[in-house]
Amino acid sequence: MAIVICGGDLDKLAAWIEPAAWIEPTGCRGRPTVRLRHMKKRRPKKADSAGQDNRVGEAITVAWMLATVATLMAEVVGLISFAVVAWIGAKELPAGALVLPWVMWVSAIVTGVLNLILGAIASRIRAVPAPTAIAIGSAVIGILPILGLLILIR
Repeated sequence: MAIVICGGDLDKLAAWIEPAAWIEPTGCRGRPTVRLRHMKKRRPKKADSAGQDNRVGEAITVAWMLATVATLMAEVVGLISFAVVAWIGAKELPAGALVLPWVMWVSAIVTGVLNLILGAIASRIRAVPAPTAIAIGSAVIGILPILGLLILIR
């Protein structure tokens, strides 16, 4: 493949290009030209595995944070519904309202365990570790429903 350059200062161009890459100036619509050859084609860079690892690390981190938020929301709704049941009284509420605190607490336990597992995986996979405050806060959020269940069982 040859590239034709028309016009311009050919001496400066010839000094810039290595001598084996150009041929004697020829005419191009009445102007001097230079034909370049031996040009290397740019090949696309191969995708390295670092990009793949980075995507996996980001996906695990997003799942970990979603599990953390889901655990926190289930804990808050569970605690509020426990407080409402205690304040109003179990005899005055329908059966569905009595089940809601326990359903939310069980979902907090399930997502809390998932939160702890994903947090451990994310800390090993990520190239840059999560901030310490976020990692500790997420671990506390994941452990709280399990501790609450242990306290209720005793």
